[in-house]
Amino acid sequence: MKIFCILLPHFPFTCELIRKPAINKRPALVFNSNSSKRTLIDYSPGLEGLAPGMPLERAIALYGEAETISADLPHYRDMFEQILDCLQQVSPLVENGAEGIVYMGTSGLELLYPEKGDLAHAVRKAVSTEFEVRMGQAEGKFPAYLAATHSRPGEFTNLIGNLTHSLAKIPVCQLPVSAKIRGKLVSFGLKTLGQVATLPAGALEAQFGPEGKTIHRLANGIDDSPLVPRLPREIITESLELESATSLVEVLLAGFECLLARMFTALTTRVMGISRMDITIRTISGESRRKSIFFKSPAMEIKTALKRLEHVMETWPQPGPAEQLGIRITGISCPLSRQKSLLPEVKSTDHLLGEISQLELKLGGPQLFKFKEAEPWSRIPERRHVLAPLNM
Repeated sequence: MKIFCILLPHFPFTCELIRKPAINKRPALVFNSNSSKRTLIDYSPGLEGLAPGMPLERAIALYGEAETISADLPHYRDMFEQILDCLQQVSPLVENGAEGIVYMGTSGLELLYPEKGDLAHAVRKAVSTEFEVRMGQAEGKFPAYLAATHSRPGEFTNLIGNLTHSLAKIPVCQLPVSAKIRGKLVSFGLKTLGQVATLPAGALEAQFGPEGKTIHRLANGIDDSPLVPRLPREIITESLELESATSLVEVLLAGFECLLARMFTALTTRVMGISRMDITIRTISGESRRKSIFFKSPAMEIKTALKRLEHVMETWPQPGPAEQLGIRITGISCPLSRQKSLLPEVKSTDHLLGEISQLELKLGGPQLFKFKEAEPWSRIPERRHVLAPLNM
């Protein structure tokens, strides 16, 4: 099956550039913080010696004058989802890879896009002009991705026939395997896919296990992994014009409650809940502010959604009196199922003992006791039983 790959280079940086055009005046480094570790995820185009995943400190050592930007991952994900929605208007068979990489099935599109460049033109038209787009087409996802990486911006490359010669000079760092395996291949002197392709599959499988067979097939341009089409997002939008502008949180919450009531009318009949919603407030000055709200478990009723919304409003200062409210539900899901215990009595007992342990830890000693046999043969009644802590 022919796969069409759409590559959006430097996707996180471009998202930041759209939001803050001023960062284009000097180099920028986009990083993500995980506990005390800060990792580079993207950077300004043209900076050499950098790679996603490297420590931020190492990147700063190379480009000390660069501006550092903390990654806004939910914003990038939202931008990517919007692009995927647009691309599904071109083809219903769209799979989202890593952020900035999209795979599209071309089966059945010959009648819609009969000429050679028609599909590429439709894709370029569907994606915002603020993003650089590179495209490639081949038999399989990995060859299509490699074709896209070697395309010029706005153009596409079509790889057909035997790909062994075409992929011979491509470095092994392009393989979709772990960095550890790529490092091992380089340490063995295998720096290109052509060198890997000349080895027998058995040798690679003996060294890397089942992944070695995959490496051999990919190096020869064979990728038969199936395309997994993305399900279209269902979006529900409601808005409300206020009779008079106000900054009172109670009035704003009452307005949002009216909007949620309209939305839950449709959701309740389908036994669906809200997993994500975006609220929008437009002030009398024309300024609009948006906030994304996520739910760990789908909100199945208005009360749950409103309680979460109330908490957000308390910590989200408003720039001025609001005249319009809006809610956009972008995440709809079924309620989470819970597996019942085969031994409910045992589970409830364990849960009770756990609660007692927490109580004793908080109060600094045993609080509940039980009678326990000590010396049942003793003639002295007091020695036959003792009081022991319940958890012993």
